[in-house]
Amino acid sequence: MTASLDSRPRLHPDVKIVRREVKGVVHYVVREPTENKYFQFEPTVVTLMRLMDGQRTPDEIADAAAETLGGRPSAGVVADFAQKLKRMGIVERSP
Repeated sequence: MTASLDSRPRLHPDVKIVRREVKGVVHYVVREPTENKYFQFEPTVVTLMRLMDGQRTPDEIADAAAETLGGRPSAGVVADFAQKLKRMGIVERSP
C-alpha cells in the first residue's frame, strides 16, 4: 500500500545520526529519541532520510535523491519508506 504522495515527511528533530566505519564498511546508527531505540542503515538510505525535511513531497525527495545518489526511487517507494520510518519513530507523525 502506497502512503500519501501529498505528505511532507520530516525527520524527528531529536533523531541522532552517527556515521560508523568498521573494517572499511560504512553504516549509520540512528537513535530514535522517544523510546531511545537504535537502528542501523546503509549510507544511501540515510541520504534519503536526510532529504525528509518537512518541505518536500515524496516526489520532490525522489528528484533530490536522483541528483545526490545517481538513481531515482519512485515517489511511492519514498512515501512507503517515510511511513515505515514514522512507525519506527524516526519521522514525525502528522498533526
